[in-house]
Amino acid sequence: MNAPSTAPASEVIVVGGGLIGLACAAAIADRGITVMLVGEHLAGEASPASAGLLAPSIATGSGVARDFAIAGRERFPSFVEMLERETGLAVPLWRDGILELAMDGRSASRMQANGGGTWLARAALMAEEPAITEAAGAMLYEHDGATDSTALANALRARIRQLDRVREIGALVTHIAVGDRTPAVETSTGQRIEADRIVLAAGAWVAGLAGLPRPIPVEPVRGQMLALGTTPVRHPTFGPSGYIVPRIGESTHVGATSERVGFDPRTTAEGLDHLMRAARLISPVFGRVSVLRSWAGLRPMTPDLLPIIGADPEAPELIYACGHSRNGVLLCAVTGDAVADLISGTSVSHDLTPFAVSRFGARV
Repeated sequence: MNAPSTAPASEVIVVGGGLIGLACAAAIADRGITVMLVGEHLAGEASPASAGLLAPSIATGSGVARDFAIAGRERFPSFVEMLERETGLAVPLWRDGILELAMDGRSASRMQANGGGTWLARAALMAEEPAITEAAGAMLYEHDGATDSTALANALRARIRQLDRVREIGALVTHIAVGDRTPAVETSTGQRIEADRIVLAAGAWVAGLAGLPRPIPVEPVRGQMLALGTTPVRHPTFGPSGYIVPRIGESTHVGATSERVGFDPRTTAEGLDHLMRAARLISPVFGRVSVLRSWAGLRPMTPDLLPIIGADPEAPELIYACGHSRNGVLLCAVTGDAVADLISGTSVSHDLTPFAVSRFGARV
C-alpha cells in the first residue's frame, strides 16, 4: 500500500469546516498564525440547518457556562460587523428579544419565580403579539435574538478565503496522531498533514475519528425543522414543545425535534407533524398556512449539553472545540476567540473550566 502523501505544513490544523471550525481558523489566522483548514461537507451538518437562535437565557446551564453563553451573544454585533466590513456580505442580526410562553397559571408562576427577563401578562403579551392567543403570559428576554446561520457561514467562508494565512483542503479527516509523534491528521484521500497544534472542530462526527487520546462523548442528535409561509409573530418564540423563528416578510422556521437516530439526516412524517403541532400551540394561525420546505441537521450533543473546549490534559497539542450541542451558532465567535487565545499564548478571556474534556473521565 502506498504511503500517505504529505501536505505542506502549517502551524495549526483545524479539523472541520462548519461554523466552529471556520470561526476558529479565522481567529487563529488573525493572530498571525498559519492555519490549514481541513474538512468536507457532509449530509446533515448542523451549521446550515440551524435556526440561528442567540438565546443564552433559555437552557444554557448556569454559573460560568451561562456567562460564556451570554458572552457569545454579546460578541455577535462586533463579529458580524467585522465580517460585513471585510467581506461586504451582510449577516442579519435580530436583537428584539425572545419570548418563552407560559400556557397555564402554574408555568406562569414558575417563570416569574425564575425571572431573568420581563414578565408579560396575557394582555401585555397579546398587545405585543396579537397572533399568540392561547398563552397565559410570557417571559421576554430582551437581549436575546437570532441570526441567519446560512448568511453567517457564507460570510465566514468569504473571510477565510481572504486570509493569506489560511489554506483549505476539502477532505474528510479519518485519523488524528498526537502524543509521542509529530501532531498530524490523515485524510480519506491519503494525505498526511503535520502541524504544531490540532484543533478538533468536527461536529457530530468527532467521536468517530481514529487515534484520539480518549473517547469523546459527542453523538449526533437529529433536529428536524420546517419553514411555514407566513410571519404572524415578530419575536422568536419558545412554546411548550418547540420554537418558531420569524424571517419577517419571508417565512417562519419551526424547530426542532430531538432524535437519536445515528447519522440519518432525513425528515419524517412523524417529525414534521410534531413541528406543525408545536407551531399551532404557539399560534393557531400556523394551522392555516403552507409548508414551504423541511430539513434536518445533526447536532453534536454531549451528555451535559455543554461544549468541549480546551487542550487535552495528556496531549496539549490537541485542542478541542466541539460538542456545542444546540448552541453552535451562539458560541461560534466566542469559541474561536478562546481557541485563538490558547494557541497564541494570550490570556484566555473566559473561564473554560466547565468545558474541559476531563470532566468525562480518563483517557483511553
